[in-house]
Amino acid sequence: MRSASETARGREPLSARARVSAALNIAFALLAIGSWLTMFLRAGGNGRLASANWESLKYFTILSNLLMAAAGLLWAALLLRRRTSHRTLVLKFAGTVSVSLTFLTVMVFLGPMFGYPPMFAGVSLHLHLTVPVVAALDFVFLCREGELRAKDALWGALPMALYGVWYVGNNLINGVGVWPATNDFYGFFTWGKGVAGVIAVVMVIGTWGLAHLLRFLRGKVMAK
Repeated sequence: MRSASETARGREPLSARARVSAALNIAFALLAIGSWLTMFLRAGGNGRLASANWESLKYFTILSNLLMAAAGLLWAALLLRRRTSHRTLVLKFAGTVSVSLTFLTVMVFLGPMFGYPPMFAGVSLHLHLTVPVVAALDFVFLCREGELRAKDALWGALPMALYGVWYVGNNLINGVGVWPATNDFYGFFTWGKGVAGVIAVVMVIGTWGLAHLLRFLRGKVMAK
């Protein structure tokens, strides 16, 4: 039933789906921020590819989770007020693509290279698994406000493209260095500059493809 205030404004009450979606966005946003702050303060074990203080921001894992957190909090606030827009949907889309890429990179590349237990130790469990999976499920199955166009996939791939330019450029300009004081902390330059360049291109194209896949899956669910 409508509440008196909703009746007065001529609004339908917010659906249970939208309420659950808003709650999930707030939950994974707070989890992402809390996990980063734990890493920032170096409280407890954080697994492989983790750094304390501001150095933690060099990882795409952290940047993608913080982007998703900001997008999630903004989306939840606007969703509860029924003021979502295409711009905020695109921001949520970009965050979802970014954390989904983080998850896939860990599962396909970093896990086999460094071992899966270190990838999911401490707060890395949430940054590499919990937040990406929950964010993707929310985007595909619960986020039904607004439509995404094919060209919006470019926005989905933009965070990875910008990060790739910084990562490759930093290694080319400042050198790879020696572990643990290395600029190639993801190991892309292990097989030389040429292979690293190929990996960077594949990552950007793959991210663009991932954006199209997430958009396609959301569209299929919305069509039902």
